Amino acid sequence: MRYTDLLPLKPVQLVLVVIALAGAFTLGRCSGPEPVKESIPVEQQVPSEQPKKEKEPIPVEQQVPSEQPKKEKEPIPVEQQAPSEQPEKEIKPIPVEQ
Repeated sequence: MRYTDLLPLKPVQLVLVVIALAGAFTLGRCSGPEPVKESIPVEQQVPSEQPKKEKEPIPVEQQVPSEQPKKEKEPIPVEQQAPSEQPEKEIKPIPVEQ
């Protein structure tokens, strides 16, 4: 196959051919077997020379409730609330012809 054989293809077809070739190449490269990593058996592992220090739990101080009581939000009466930006639309029933 010569490179001149691809010239009569439309540009979209040429792009699709290139994508297909790249995909086939990538699948061929990535489908190989995974290399096996040898794990070190537990008996051969060297324990660290320094013993691990146990962490002592830090006591949590009791929190003192604040002296000032929290102010409760007063509910806003319906009349004082801001009107909604979009007025409610009335729903009219659609007459059904029989």
